[in-house]
Amino acid sequence: MNDNRTSGGVPEGGQFAAAAHAESPVKLFDRNDGSFFKPSPSSTAEHCLNFWSNIVIPDEIISQAESVYHETRTAEVEAGFKQRVDDWKTNWVVENPKPRFKLEAWEEKFQAELAPFKNQVREDLTNERPMWLGTYDSRQLVRAAQMLFHAPHAHRFPDENIKVRDHEIELFTETLTVEEIQAKYKLYQIHHALEKVFEDTTEKEMLQVMKNLGESMNIVSEEVIDARRDSMI
Repeated sequence: MNDNRTSGGVPEGGQFAAAAHAESPVKLFDRNDGSFFKPSPSSTAEHCLNFWSNIVIPDEIISQAESVYHETRTAEVEAGFKQRVDDWKTNWVVENPKPRFKLEAWEEKFQAELAPFKNQVREDLTNERPMWLGTYDSRQLVRAAQMLFHAPHAHRFPDENIKVRDHEIELFTETLTVEEIQAKYKLYQIHHALEKVFEDTTEKEMLQVMKNLGESMNIVSEEVIDARRDSMI
């Protein structure tokens, strides 16, 4: 007996009832309900590129990215500078053993060769990659960084992932692919600055300082009043 047969005596008696179909599951990829902070995952390069080319990027994110990029880049240069200078000093002493006599001449030679080396190292390091995000490029660079970070999964959709990496982005003085922008700016290093707007605690800290100061003044005032009262007894 087929359970899908409707009972006789009803309008559709004896006919097979329509089989119940489960509703289609909510689509995961390529949805159009995403936002900058909650993007929809992409299975196609077209969806990814269109989404990140047109989504509104908060001004706070642009300012934050510019600031964090410069801080990160400066720290990178300083770390590289220290490492190269330390290595140079070690090698120099090996090649120029410290003498028992005429130390002043040895020190003078050391400083004379160290100074130009330092200047060259700092110049080389700062020229490796931009120290700042360009004034007109910041928004484009953030879009490129998000395209790469949210590109279709490299293993599930390899061809689509490559299309995103090869996509060209127009900048103020040049046109680079998404992949080339990553190589030049290494924005993966600061992607945390693109995920949310950091809370500005400056105002809260100032209010707390004022509150603490007010409480301290009240305590001092009470102590003065108590001291006067004691002196009158």
